[in-house]
Amino acid sequence: MPLFKALLGLLLVVMCPLLFFSARLPRIRRGGRFGNALAGAAGGAMARRGGFTGVAPTLWCTLRGFDRDVQRVVIQNFNLAMLAVAFTTYLVNGTVTREMVAPAMLIPSPLGARLYAAISETGFRQIVLGLLTASGVALLTAALPVLARRS
Repeated sequence: MPLFKALLGLLLVVMCPLLFFSARLPRIRRGGRFGNALAGAAGGAMARRGGFTGVAPTLWCTLRGFDRDVQRVVIQNFNLAMLAVAFTTYLVNGTVTREMVAPAMLIPSPLGARLYAAISETGFRQIVLGLLTASGVALLTAALPVLARRS
């Protein structure tokens, strides 16, 4: 798991700033359904490995040049499907209790919807890529010391 975290962290730390600072990068126009399926499969595999459902589809949407509304629809529906399965599993196993649902879901959801409505296309892109970069830094920070101890 530390190697997976380090590789994913490295990907995010390198790729997201490139996408963030280079708005003129050529957009991927090919791939179509096959590329979409590949990004979805990668997201599913990463979800199983570490709960990182949206990373691959988000990067794919960015590389394709989707506007924020299309990107939101794609990622929101993908994550809804993936996380519904995970949430159901957690409920059945007792990992998530009823007391956790309101603070974890009911409060952040309306706040996120308000934030989304208030930001521009550029602001949305900056927030998404900034958060993914921060996630990459956190993954590297957690994984590198473990890998160093193993060496």
